[in-house]
Amino acid sequence: MPNLQVPTPTLCIVCASPNIVPILDLPALPTDTIRLWSSRFAACSARKTRMSLAYCYSCGHLFNRCYDDNLVDYEVDYENSQMFSSRFRRYAEELADRLTSTYQLYHKKIVEIGGGKGDFLRIICDHGNNNGVSFGPSYRPAPGDYIPANVRFVTDYYSAKYTGEPANLIICRHVLEHFSEPRKFIETVRQAVGDRKDLIVYFEVPNGEFILREQMFWEFIYQHPSYFTQSSLAKLFTVCGFQVLDIQESFGGQFLAIEASPSADGLRCCVQRTSSKLARSP
Repeated sequence: MPNLQVPTPTLCIVCASPNIVPILDLPALPTDTIRLWSSRFAACSARKTRMSLAYCYSCGHLFNRCYDDNLVDYEVDYENSQMFSSRFRRYAEELADRLTSTYQLYHKKIVEIGGGKGDFLRIICDHGNNNGVSFGPSYRPAPGDYIPANVRFVTDYYSAKYTGEPANLIICRHVLEHFSEPRKFIETVRQAVGDRKDLIVYFEVPNGEFILREQMFWEFIYQHPSYFTQSSLAKLFTVCGFQVLDIQESFGGQFLAIEASPSADGLRCCVQRTSSKLARSP
């Protein structure tokens, strides 16, 4: 089947700057990763397509200019849990402890966006005796899956209609890099946050600087149209109406995490940008 042709962006997908330059072209990259195939033949027959990475000199973002969301499927035989790893489990436990201690998350409300089976949400709710809700359209409980009383799942995308969902912390780990239009996603989160000034958001993504610094080019996968640096991650949240509290590398430098809170006039600016886009739409 021929690949679908999509327009190649000429502007950075984070800061909208035209100051971008192509740096790497991969002509035949599998569109699916972390997929369980039924046979060697099926795996070798996996669909492949072009990946063209561009770098933005203005904000430092790295992104795939040829990304097409129609070629990616997360619904069939997709398995990405890492909790079987003792190292990763230890990291998750330590992260939950740090967030709980830093923001005094005891008997509070936690929202997780795209949390899969809710592994991390269960940990942080257990550590602080919190109540949590996980948003994601694809969650299906496995047979025998135990769901604690303080955790629930909403099989829907987190959007502005959930402004009324109580939250002291919003977590989103390893989801943002899957969006070809990350500004739309973060603007949606900002609108959902509303005027709750005491609400903290924690986002975690693969560290694009680490990939380049360590030359770990196997980390470039089609399902990740975005590779964030500290500067591009800060830029994204700032232009979308957040105040950056902290950005740091974690998990041996492989991850990049940002902690932010709503800025004073962020919601007004975010709504104005959204309204302007709608006004320009045909």
